[in-house]
Amino acid sequence: MTDMGVDPMESGSIRGLNGLMLLAAQEVGIPSVCLISEIPTWGIQMPNPKTSKALATTLAGLLGMKFKLLHLEPQIIAIEECMIEMRGTTDFQLKGLLEHEIFEPHISNASDKNQLTKQDMERVESLFTEATIDRSRTMALKVELDRLGVFVDYEDRFLDLFRECS
Repeated sequence: MTDMGVDPMESGSIRGLNGLMLLAAQEVGIPSVCLISEIPTWGIQMPNPKTSKALATTLAGLLGMKFKLLHLEPQIIAIEECMIEMRGTTDFQLKGLLEHEIFEPHISNASDKNQLTKQDMERVESLFTEATIDRSRTMALKVELDRLGVFVDYEDRFLDLFRECS
């Protein structure tokens, strides 16, 4: 398939229903593939017709068929405009966070979330809540955890935000 522009996945795993279908096909001896594409983390919660079009075009090529995909163009334009707007908003918010907050990490002998002030704890929890709802807030959360010098204490929980997306 590499001669058709389809590169094999070199690392990682295929999860969810896609992975289950591949495993089931393998167990009964049916040759199978899974076409996947990368999308930006901050766009994971929204439809991505550009990726859908790329995957459908690849599938059509593999099958020797043609699919009519012109109807996706207006959706592609609309989603890309939305992503650009979201990206700009996120960049603006991050810039504001870095400019308006004191960006000096706490100096402590031991990294311990129990040493945070009540106000800092509430801020961290609030940012975790925001990041759970809106993945674009993860950068602000990371900046705050680094500023407080407690990222190590929250690292697993922080990474879980991304595991839930996949």
